[in-house]
Amino acid sequence: MNSYQGNYLNKIPVKNIWLLMAYAAEHSFLREKVRSAFIENSDELPDLVADLLCTAVEDRFKKSLTSGYVKRSNDLNRLRGRINFVRTYAHQLLKQGKIACNFEELSNDTPRNRFVLQALANLARIVENRILVKRIHSLLMCLKALGVNDVPVSLTDLSVDRLGRHDFQDREMIELAKMAWSLNIPAEDEGSTLHLSASRTETWIRKLFEKAIAGFYKHSLKNEGISVKTGTIFHWPVEKKSEGISEVLPRMKADIILESSLKRLVIDTKFNQIYTSNWMRERSLRSGYLYQIYSYLRTQEHASDQKSLSSSGLLLHPSVGESVYEQIVMQGHQLSFATIDLTKTGGDIKQTLREIYQRATSA
Repeated sequence: MNSYQGNYLNKIPVKNIWLLMAYAAEHSFLREKVRSAFIENSDELPDLVADLLCTAVEDRFKKSLTSGYVKRSNDLNRLRGRINFVRTYAHQLLKQGKIACNFEELSNDTPRNRFVLQALANLARIVENRILVKRIHSLLMCLKALGVNDVPVSLTDLSVDRLGRHDFQDREMIELAKMAWSLNIPAEDEGSTLHLSASRTETWIRKLFEKAIAGFYKHSLKNEGISVKTGTIFHWPVEKKSEGISEVLPRMKADIILESSLKRLVIDTKFNQIYTSNWMRERSLRSGYLYQIYSYLRTQEHASDQKSLSSSGLLLHPSVGESVYEQIVMQGHQLSFATIDLTKTGGDIKQTLREIYQRATSA
């Protein structure tokens, strides 16, 4: 199980998880200057998120929180909404002059406002700046005074609360709240509150790593004439096929493609250890991954596309305390196998990613 303990998540410093989240936010509603602040100040990310979220909430207070209709149930002395006949008769409410009613009420106690309250509470446990902590607690008191309850809200609950095109300020506030919420990871420690299953947490961090790598290269290579594409579908060079093969033929989907005027690099990110073991030796590259990246390169070769004949491939894994870079050239294609040590400083991570790109395209 992935666990959040103190300032680490699976032995990865929390500030580096924030750094990944900042790069992964490429298509979020956060403004460009906000993302830049995250990226350039990776050692102060929790405080930055707290400061920005507090400012966003304070701005919403000035213009009033966005309210919404919330479902309520209560025993009333007059009809409101729909009658709950089962409760009314089971508790003999008519004899008391009451009716059990289900109705909707305009309230600040909406999923989005609860989510923001939950995110602020989470930040209050992480942020070390005392002034920020006081500011957060003040906002928590204000939210509760306005009727927002501290009932836990998941991303699934939040998805029900649709944002309209006029909710720009709420969008920024909620995006910041999501960044704070994402660090509220299930822990194995006794007494910890679980919000996600282990499998969902693993899926979340794996996708985060992939998006962060793409976001980093978009941010760092944007002035070098290098395009960054994600989720590109490759097609098999099929010449003949049986009637049902299209239904069962595996799909090839590249995580990231970096392309300049002369070179093309296909990157596939993996969120596990780069080495495995077998009966022959203690350390071995994973054969399935090697076959995968090799197929991505060789099946796309075409005489009309000169770069396809010499494109490079990179399998990129995260690591804890280990740096690996291995390379081979086969049939005109350079294949690289690398790790990025997520226990290093934010600056070291960024420098290593740039070096990996340079080495992987050096052939």
